[in-house]
Amino acid sequence: MTENRLTSISPSSAFTHGALVAFFLAYPLVALMRFFQHFDGPVGIRSPWWVAWAMMPIGFALASAVWAMLASLAYNGVARLLGGIKYNG
Repeated sequence: MTENRLTSISPSSAFTHGALVAFFLAYPLVALMRFFQHFDGPVGIRSPWWVAWAMMPIGFALASAVWAMLASLAYNGVARLLGGIKYNG
């Protein structure tokens, strides 16, 4: 086996993959949140049910995509100085 180094990560690829993973993983989180809301008593004005199911996963996806892109940019900067992560391929 040869030893290789991961020297860079594409920020656009990290953005896309981060958004997709977070979008699909947000639905179980929203379902858990909605489940625990049923134990709350009546409190003020409640939003329609579709707001949590539509808007929260989109918000999580955008936030996660931005963080993934920033993490890839940070990795690229550090890898430029230190050479990147070694792996056998």
